[in-house]
Amino acid sequence: MEDSALAKQIRAWQSGIASERTFWDNWFAAKGGRWPQDFAKRLQADAEIEEWLLGPDPRPDIRILDVGAGPMTILGRYYKGRPLDITACDPLAPIYAQLAIKHGVTPPVVTHAAFAEDLSSFYAVDSFDLVHCRNALDHSFDPVRGVSEMLKVAKLGGRVLLRHFTDEAEHGKYGGFHQWNFTASSGDFIVWNPEARIDVTEQLRSVADTDVRVSGRDIVVTLIKRAPLPSESADALKLRIRNLLNALVAAAV
Repeated sequence: MEDSALAKQIRAWQSGIASERTFWDNWFAAKGGRWPQDFAKRLQADAEIEEWLLGPDPRPDIRILDVGAGPMTILGRYYKGRPLDITACDPLAPIYAQLAIKHGVTPPVVTHAAFAEDLSSFYAVDSFDLVHCRNALDHSFDPVRGVSEMLKVAKLGGRVLLRHFTDEAEHGKYGGFHQWNFTASSGDFIVWNPEARIDVTEQLRSVADTDVRVSGRDIVVTLIKRAPLPSESADALKLRIRNLLNALVAAAV
């Protein structure tokens, strides 16, 4: 991604933080508001995970990473009464922690700070059986890199499961976090906006099998990791840090 494009994406992402904070502040205050069941499930310490999320061979001994989990993971902590090993992360975790304290809420699973675009800087490569993300990856400033990073921290044979709305940025008129659209084309997973269109299925074909299911406005993408992703060189990582820092400054101008 060019520096100017990256700066634009970061600027748009930063502009959405205030509205995101307001949304979750109101959500806490109203105990979910229009979504009371969502609030109750996130807060329920013994909530059960939906069995289908665990794949064709469900078992409780898997390691799960919930990316973009918000203030509290929606996944539940148990499978048939047995505890699951769930890690939750979100780039806005410090904000959510402040809101939880403000509203006297103790999340059953603590959400830690981590960016989808750089998950392998926060978690070990090949360490999770399931990497899950619901209605969050399309909020990121570089969702295609986010998918690659999810695959990096997934084990060989592990699954990346994405649950989102189709073309959410179009519906949201590209306001705040909504800068990217997810859709399907000829069975492929497509990430797009007016400036770019990326066939993620094709881009990752050598390392993952991709299944895309669309029902109404819901899109569910499952990627099975079949090969290790190449490691970035030290020079590539230095360039990424330099580009990110430059883009952060440019986004503030």
